[in-house]
Amino acid sequence: MLLDFRQMISFCGGEGLYVKMYFISGLCNYFTLIPYIYYNITIYMNWNYISGFFDADGSITFIKAHRNGMKTPQISFSNNEKDILIEIKDFIQKELDIKGFICKKVQGKYINYELKYTYLPKIMLITNHMKSIHPKKKFRIHLIRTELINIIPRNGKYNNNLLRKYNEFEKQFFSTFQ
Repeated sequence: MLLDFRQMISFCGGEGLYVKMYFISGLCNYFTLIPYIYYNITIYMNWNYISGFFDADGSITFIKAHRNGMKTPQISFSNNEKDILIEIKDFIQKELDIKGFICKKVQGKYINYELKYTYLPKIMLITNHMKSIHPKKKFRIHLIRTELINIIPRNGKYNNNLLRKYNEFEKQFFSTFQ
């Protein structure tokens, strides 16, 4: 069955896809395969798409942003198609005025890209709009929203009590979720 472009788009779902199409030209019994072309079908980006993308290809963790500082939360989206990450980045920047950064990871012969957002205020704004259903990610987002926000002092200086609470939080964050 050979589909034309409009049929291919409706067959594949229509929105948010990069369709890889092959053109076949033929006379009589001879067919020639013309190289594929990527058609950038308009992506109607929304928070549901980003939430699903995060559940499938995202992560939430803690990183050390500074050598002597405490760890800070980081949300990342990973994919081998940079264009999709650019769309997500542009949407979040337009909606929330938060800038993320995309980095390139080379693992052997494979190239992967990662869109990252770091620091608690950014994470709080982004996670307020996302509706994650992945159990572990949902658990970690809940911990950040409910507990971490009460532990981190505004001036960044931890007393012994806050430092103990922070270490307990970190253990809970990386433990298996209930």
